Amino acid sequence: MGNIGEASIVDIGSGPGGMLSYFQSQGHKVAGCDLDNQAVAYGRGQGVPLTHGSVTDLNLNWTPDIVILSHVVEHFLSPVSDLQDIRRLLDADSRLYVEVPGIKRLSPLSAYYQADFLRQLQNAHNFYFSARSLGNLFRTAMFSVENINEDIRAIFAPADINNIEIRPDYQDALNHLQRLEWYHRYNLHRLGTIPQLAYHPAVLSALKRTGLYPFAKRVHDAFF
Repeated sequence: MGNIGEASIVDIGSGPGGMLSYFQSQGHKVAGCDLDNQAVAYGRGQGVPLTHGSVTDLNLNWTPDIVILSHVVEHFLSPVSDLQDIRRLLDADSRLYVEVPGIKRLSPLSAYYQADFLRQLQNAHNFYFSARSLGNLFRTAMFSVENINEDIRAIFAPADINNIEIRPDYQDALNHLQRLEWYHRYNLHRLGTIPQLAYHPAVLSALKRTGLYPFAKRVHDAFF
């Protein structure tokens, strides 16, 4: 990959190209595509080189250093095939940055979607992922996992994989969702508001003034 002053970046599912506009202003070579014709027209009006269509409609005469898939993969109908189309744009030094909704980001004591999987669901999404299941998908499409977490934010690299390792995650994901349901049944998910309250300046000030801050911090770190 070139140095940061020479990066070439493709955003798939770019919308009107807001991210690309920033990268373009920093001197990077950019291109994007989106299925929303109005969004593409607006972005083009702002000087961002966008294509109306999918990745197969891009007509690049250069190889991107970075491809961004931000909340796009969950919309794919044929994710392995779509990722293989993207792979054809890349060389060994290219990297994919991927974000998708993570079902394990919904933790019992998190305020994220009130720890309720049903609140996270929407009809435009065909898939939901854990870090492990997303890794399985990308390995199947011949990418190696360089970095991933349960939020999910991940970096993948093109790879030649002889033996694709599929790491089952169904039972663990099911157990996680059942645990969330248990917390909701007894309204324990409401405890997820405690960390937000703990960061309030007045609360922090009172804890420090009374000498309870070290104890409160240990409790916070242990449970949240």
